[in-house]
Amino acid sequence: MIKPVDFSESRRNNNFDLLRLAGALLVLFSHSYGEMVQRPEEFIYRWTGHRYALSTFGLLIFFSISGYLVTGSLLHSTSVKQYIWKRFLRIYPGYIVITLLSVFVLGPVFTSLSLSHYFSEGLTWKFLYQNICLLNSPRKLPGVFEGKSVNLSVWTLPFELELYGLLLLLYLLKFFRYRWLQAVLFLIATCIKFFIPLHLLQQWFHFDFGTWYSLGYVFLAGSTLYTWRDKITLHYVGVIVLLVVWLITELFHCTNNATDTIFFVYTIIWIGLKTYIPLKWKPDISYGIYIYGSPVQRVISSLTQSSLPLWNYNLVVVPLTVVMGFLSWFLVEKKAMKFKNKVQ
Repeated sequence: MIKPVDFSESRRNNNFDLLRLAGALLVLFSHSYGEMVQRPEEFIYRWTGHRYALSTFGLLIFFSISGYLVTGSLLHSTSVKQYIWKRFLRIYPGYIVITLLSVFVLGPVFTSLSLSHYFSEGLTWKFLYQNICLLNSPRKLPGVFEGKSVNLSVWTLPFELELYGLLLLLYLLKFFRYRWLQAVLFLIATCIKFFIPLHLLQQWFHFDFGTWYSLGYVFLAGSTLYTWRDKITLHYVGVIVLLVVWLITELFHCTNNATDTIFFVYTIIWIGLKTYIPLKWKPDISYGIYIYGSPVQRVISSLTQSSLPLWNYNLVVVPLTVVMGFLSWFLVEKKAMKFKNKVQ
């Protein structure tokens, strides 16, 4: 049985909070391009031949770290109930607050409908119910932001919950006690990435594998790296070797290359654990930035009629979103996490 590490007690010894903050800001800045009237093409997206966007790197950071740390959280939990409880506290309190604010503050202020019409619309209450339950939720409110999504980023949260469930299933099936099973699972997933195009998978099984094929694989890579952390050395030499492997496979035009994901996940965890940047005060505001970023952008776009240039727009949006991230952390998330050990 592998020995778990309690990261909640060792946050001062890693850069994961700082990396998540960078990931949230990357997603925020990436989405700002879509708020411009002329919708300019993102520079990273253009430089990489339409393969990567800034939001891509942000999500790589989130799901790499999540796969690594949530696996540690699961193995450190005293019971399945405590694991589920901790995941609930990390995701739901902050998200319930932003959902309530969207329906009862943002909606009434910015809807083009009368208040009676807005609150009598079925979509309003469907938005409230399904978002609080974190189902495959509608992201639009009636008459708000000209029918645009209120919150672009939160589509990943239901998928994150599915990954937590997958991790729990693997735990119950003893994949962490007999960790070679997880290694086999990761090898199978890697072979699928290399040899089976996504469109064929979706034709064969009539299932939308898109997010599992991309972010699910990132999460699994992070989890596997945690499971085998006593055998896999995190070192800059490993970063260089994986980079070379990735570039070589690119030369052979691998259609579904998995080596880029392996390189990114390894590098992100290496930066998180082996290049520590000491910070005396580290409030974890990344989640708040992530869930409030898009609503703040929509509000500023609505008030300015998307007339601000990109950089001026971000000079307004980023500070406001950071403030919301701080408020979410100190008023909601941090207080909620104090109850994590109430369930054993």
